Amino acid sequence: MSNTHLQDQISQFDLHDLLVTNEEFEIQDMGDYVIVDNIFKDPDAALKGLLKFPADSSDEVKRLMYQNEETPKFKTPNGVIQLFTNQYFDNWFQELYKILIEAEFVPHQVNTYLEDPQYMSSLSRSGLVSAQLQHDNMTIHKRANWPSPLLDFEYACTVFLGDNIDPDNGISFYHLLYNDTRYKTIEDLKDIRDRETMEAIKDYLNVFVTVQPDLEPYQPYEKTKYYDKHRFVEAKKNRMVIYKSGQWITDDYNNKGERYTFTTSIVVSKHQQQGELGDDPTQNKYTPSPSNFNDESLNEYTMNRPPEEPQQWDSDY
Repeated sequence: MSNTHLQDQISQFDLHDLLVTNEEFEIQDMGDYVIVDNIFKDPDAALKGLLKFPADSSDEVKRLMYQNEETPKFKTPNGVIQLFTNQYFDNWFQELYKILIEAEFVPHQVNTYLEDPQYMSSLSRSGLVSAQLQHDNMTIHKRANWPSPLLDFEYACTVFLGDNIDPDNGISFYHLLYNDTRYKTIEDLKDIRDRETMEAIKDYLNVFVTVQPDLEPYQPYEKTKYYDKHRFVEAKKNRMVIYKSGQWITDDYNNKGERYTFTTSIVVSKHQQQGELGDDPTQNKYTPSPSNFNDESLNEYTMNRPPEEPQQWDSDY
C-alpha cells in the first residue's frame, strides 16, 4: 500500500490571493461594452491557479466522434472548457460588481448594496464562471464559430490570459441582418409585432445561423450575408472585456497557437438595473440557468418572454 497521503495529492490554494485586481486600472467605455486593461495585479499567478482546475473531455470526444463520422446529441462550446465552482469566486464577483458600477452599467445609486454583506455574498449564486482554451486542430459543432446571441445573464466579463497573445484573437460584435433590416440585439427581435415576420425570422435563425450538433473542423468565421461586423476588440494579456447581453459575438481565434480566456457571467437584480432599491436587497429576482440556444429557447425569447424581463446571456449556445 502506498504511503502517500491523499492530503498531499490535493491542490490547496487561495483563489482570493490570486485574483487580486489592481488598485488602478484603465476603463474604456464603448457603450454596449467596456474594456478594462491591467485588471489583475498578477495575471500569471491568476492563470497558474485557474489551470489547476480540471476540464471535461468534450473537446476530445468531439474529435473522436468526427473521426468516426458520428453526430453527437449534445452541443458544447469550442475547445477545452473548465467550469468552476462559483463559491470559490465570491470576492471576484464582488469586485466585478464594483467595476460594473464604475463602468456605469449599474446605477451609482445602488452603492447601498455594497454595504450589505448578504447581498454581495449572494452575487455568485446566480452567475457562471468558466474558462475556454481554443487550440489548433479543434473539432466543433457546425456553425459554432459563427456569431452567437448572448442569453441567460446580464453581463459577460472575459479576461485574456497567457503569454504570446495574438491581438487578432479578440472579440467581434455583429448585427443580425434580415431583409435589409438590422437587428442590433436580441431585444430588437422582441419588438417585432408582425407575426408573419416573427415566424420567418425564427425559421431563418433556426435553419441558417444557429449551432447544429453536426461536427466539422474548426475554421475562423468568414463574412456571410447574415451578419454585419461593427466592432472588434483586440486580445491583450490581462485585458477584460465586459459586454451586455443580447448581442451577437464571436470569440475570435485564427487557428494558431492557443487562446485562453477566463469568463464570468453575472446577473444584477432587476430593481438594481432600474436604479430602484427594493425592500430586500438580498433577493435577486432573476435566477438564470445555462441553457442551449435552440429552437425552443429562441421561440420562448421572441414570443413568450415578458417585456420587463432582464437581458440574458447564454454560455453554451
